[in-house]
Amino acid sequence: MKHSRILKTIAIALAAVALVAAVGGAAGLFALVEAGLYNKSVEDLRREKTDYIVSGVADSLVREYIADNLSNMTDNARRHSGFFNGYDYYYYEFNEDLGVNGWAYAIRQDGKTLRREQTPQTGWEEYTYTISTVYPSLLGFVEIREDGSTGTTTVWDENINNWATTPATAPVFIKNYDECMRWYDNEKGCYVDYYFQYMTSPEYQISVHLPKGYHPYNGNTYWHLLEKLSDLEVVLLPGMLTGLAVFIIAMIYLVVAAGHGRDTAVIRPGGLNRLPLDLYTAAAVGGVCLLCTLGVLLIDWFYYNEDLINQPGLDVLCIMPFLAASFVAVGYFFALAAQFKTPGGFWWRNSIIGRCLKLMVRGCRWLWRRGIRLLSMMNLIWQWLLVGVALCFGWFMVVLWRDFLPLLFMLAVTAVVVGYGAYAFGVILEGVRRMADGDLNRNISTKYLIGCFADCADRLNALADVAVVAAKNQMKSERMKTELITNVSHDIKTPLTSIINYVDLLQKPHTPEEGEEYLSVLARQSDRMKKLIEDLMDMSKATTGNMTVEIAEMDAVEAVNQALGEFSDKLAAVPLIPVLRCPEEKVMIRADGRLVWRTLSNLLQNAVKYALPGTRLYVDIARVEGNVVISLKNISREELNISADELMERFVRGDASRNTEGSGLGLNIAKSLMELQKGQLRVLVDGDLFKTSMVFPVSE
Repeated sequence: MKHSRILKTIAIALAAVALVAAVGGAAGLFALVEAGLYNKSVEDLRREKTDYIVSGVADSLVREYIADNLSNMTDNARRHSGFFNGYDYYYYEFNEDLGVNGWAYAIRQDGKTLRREQTPQTGWEEYTYTISTVYPSLLGFVEIREDGSTGTTTVWDENINNWATTPATAPVFIKNYDECMRWYDNEKGCYVDYYFQYMTSPEYQISVHLPKGYHPYNGNTYWHLLEKLSDLEVVLLPGMLTGLAVFIIAMIYLVVAAGHGRDTAVIRPGGLNRLPLDLYTAAAVGGVCLLCTLGVLLIDWFYYNEDLINQPGLDVLCIMPFLAASFVAVGYFFALAAQFKTPGGFWWRNSIIGRCLKLMVRGCRWLWRRGIRLLSMMNLIWQWLLVGVALCFGWFMVVLWRDFLPLLFMLAVTAVVVGYGAYAFGVILEGVRRMADGDLNRNISTKYLIGCFADCADRLNALADVAVVAAKNQMKSERMKTELITNVSHDIKTPLTSIINYVDLLQKPHTPEEGEEYLSVLARQSDRMKKLIEDLMDMSKATTGNMTVEIAEMDAVEAVNQALGEFSDKLAAVPLIPVLRCPEEKVMIRADGRLVWRTLSNLLQNAVKYALPGTRLYVDIARVEGNVVISLKNISREELNISADELMERFVRGDASRNTEGSGLGLNIAKSLMELQKGQLRVLVDGDLFKTSMVFPVSE
């Protein structure tokens, strides 16, 4: 399947836009639901939040008024009793936006104004609350000395409406208190126990006046965004669903198209997709985080600034970083799919972590092999002496440390060394027993053997292989001897029997014509016996290397032409048409001319005997891979139901019935003669096509 780059780019862009639409729609819906805008407007929500804030401020103002009017409350007790809890927060919440003079309040009780702060301006909004609060009333406090003993005791005396201090020795009882709190008083320089009784205040009416349209979230980015989302509420859900559908379809296409090029069907990542996956992941995550942070900062800046919030194009500018982040994310997942689909674990092999681990594994293997090699260079005594010294040193360190973990470690190491030695020795001993019983075909496994054990197993396996080869050679030699005796007896017996019979006929009365016929038969059979004996002698000399070889430069084309000329009559008698194909220039080889002639003679004689009459004999001379090759090709007269290797053996003929004349030594002698000249003889059988090739080294 082929996919164009333009189509992939369009799919990535669509997926990025759809992802922004889906995530933005989901985030907008979540924000609206979380803010409670599914059944109210932003203005209603603001009114609720403003009322909540103003009510808290009003409660704090009432608590402050009560605290200021409690005569039985010390400054230290007032500071720690919780009178101002919440007031500071609300106070600064107001004044941060409006300033000190930006709001006003008044506290009343039974229609009487108790406290007023600022005068409200015309048009300000009024928030009115009726508040009754619980406040702590201080009953008394006791000083605690450093030694823990009780010091001065101070109680509120209702008779004189003031504090009364009694000496530590006086019996003072503070009754009906609700809570006792201990704080350190810096002025007194000691701890003080404060005894409180919680009282319920009467009801106060408090009015808080704020500028019209004020709410404590003016200039807040969150509320500006809520206003924008509230305006887009009807399109958020359809946009989210549509974006999700388009994103899924585009990503399915990208996953299918990942790794497919336009001009090839082979799956492999290209371009940026070939970056190491871990590096790509770090860059993509960093880029997405940076772009999203930039988008959040833009939104916070623009939507917080009242002067910029209504500027045209603000939404597009704020969404661009998120769109770029989405594009980066989609591109990363596209590359991820391409690398995962590439066969051979490309995503892991191409990663920086994968490469580093691969180098570490290679380094460990290199160190392991060098260590094993160094260990193997030592003999058995030094290897075990080294292991023994290491174990003794380990146990010495265990005695020094006297700790459980080193002891456990050394026990495990010792068990492994002893167990491995026993295992390796058992494997070798079992192999030796099998070999002693005559099973030489199963080698000793060296998979888990190292050092001297592996060396010993390799040598035993080599010894078994040599024994097997020797046994096979001996069996082959015995078979060849038997075949030699059988074939020589058969081949000599036939002409010898013919000579004896015709000599007997000559001794009997016969006509002159019959005598001449008998003599021609005797001459032919004696030549046949002579040829057989010569072949046997040549085979013996060539095999044992007793033949003299004189290597010199010679022209291969000239040698072939001479051989074809010598065999022209025999080839014409078959008939067999020779076809010589050779270069016009000289082709020089290094060989013995006499042995080359003998080899060509055997091959041509073989063609005369076994080639199909009326066919062509192709003789080619060519330079192939730095050698000169002389090849002869012909069609066999008989069906070749024998392999090329078997034809190269001694006493093997092209006809299994052995009806043709010859010793069956031609190809074997030719092979031996070529080996004496540092050359090769190759035989190819393809159906009825028989091809022999003489390979000579080129003369420089």
